[in-house]
Amino acid sequence: MNPNELLDLCAGSPNDLDRRAVLLKAGKAGLGMLFVALPFAAGGCAGIGKLVANDPKRAADVLNFALLLERREAEFYKIGLQTAGLVPASDRLVIEQIGRNEERHVVFLTTGITGIGGTPDTSTQFDHTGSGKVPDVFRNYKTFVKLAQTNEETGVRAYKGQAPFLMDSPTLLTAALRIHSSEARHVAELRRLRGLKGWITGSEVTGLDWRTYAGEGNTTHGGVNLSAVSKAPNRALTEAFDEPLTRAQVMAIVSPFIRRTASTPS
Repeated sequence: MNPNELLDLCAGSPNDLDRRAVLLKAGKAGLGMLFVALPFAAGGCAGIGKLVANDPKRAADVLNFALLLERREAEFYKIGLQTAGLVPASDRLVIEQIGRNEERHVVFLTTGITGIGGTPDTSTQFDHTGSGKVPDVFRNYKTFVKLAQTNEETGVRAYKGQAPFLMDSPTLLTAALRIHSSEARHVAELRRLRGLKGWITGSEVTGLDWRTYAGEGNTTHGGVNLSAVSKAPNRALTEAFDEPLTRAQVMAIVSPFIRRTASTPS
């Protein structure tokens, strides 16, 4: 099923027969897997394409920021999977599934931005070597998975950081959180592939950029210093919570992977 057909499914086909044909084709491609991975499963997608955000301009800005990250991830996995000999057979199904999820997130966000009257920004191009920071990313599978983990962990924290800006549009916030939880599952699976725990302990640096883990040692939540009221060790307290990143913090991590053009803002 191609992205245009997914958009048709989201928007609703002109008639029931057309819609049934789209669903039938999706079924042949693995409808069960599709609906598990898609954040707009079970009717959710019909909502995002018809949302009226209280502040459409701000909402579109937040969604376009998410779209930038999702487009980068989708392209990253696509290139990796197309690179002969990079992804071992033992891990290929996992990487393929994560890649498919990212492609669907792109479709989902694009539909949502259009649905609230915004314009999806697909102009940014990417340099997945990080301007030479990770030159072997598509030659060394260990580097590929390590960067994949960093990308996903940064994305999870980015969604948290942007969530407050969608608080006045609950349906839109819920839609974004569906992607957020999917990204978190990606992180756990990628960490597993690398022989790591599925969660972060303190501000440990297991990815390619220490800034991805900045602040993860925090033990104060909701104004409560948990280390003062809990018998659990600080290590366990940090594992139980994940921290947001601001847009500026995310862009500091991501900017080396953006290919600068005359129209690309810094």
